[in-house]
Amino acid sequence: MASRDLVTPRQREALADVMSTCFIAELLAPSDPLWLISAWISDVELIENSGGAFEALAPDWPKGPVKLSAILQRLLELGGHVFVAMMDNQHNDAFILRLKAMQQQPFGQQLRFAVSPQLHQKCMCGERFAIRGSMNFTRNGLNAKEEQMTVTLDSAEVQKLRFELHDRWEAAVPRNRPT
Repeated sequence: MASRDLVTPRQREALADVMSTCFIAELLAPSDPLWLISAWISDVELIENSGGAFEALAPDWPKGPVKLSAILQRLLELGGHVFVAMMDNQHNDAFILRLKAMQQQPFGQQLRFAVSPQLHQKCMCGERFAIRGSMNFTRNGLNAKEEQMTVTLDSAEVQKLRFELHDRWEAAVPRNRPT
């Protein structure tokens, strides 16, 4: 499979499985960085851990749904780098506060985020996969709206998107290197 389109509501479970799988893959081998770009972002539940299946990867996680902020925090704890971009909108304020709190942790240098008044792009891109389409990382995006997302493992497509994201955002929010 080089690429696959997923359309909700018909393939909502498949999209949820793909999102969960990509985040778990990141926990096993974090990207530098994992790009998460969405006009609107909420602290949505993305990994189901009711049976404690991911205890080896994240011993602190609750037995139950795991939220995006907990996943990102664990990625940072494991040495990953994360870049989040979202629209400058009141809806995102609560998630921005979570990101700012994470930046106060010892691994805060590994987390960067930006807001843009016109941002409308939606994607998640690691070193080995890319997901892009119409879905915001919100409860409605994941559970209610009709969405279309394309998932690709094609390394050329993934690298092209990574270069595009780097070109767009790197100058806006350069990495802070510890001195």
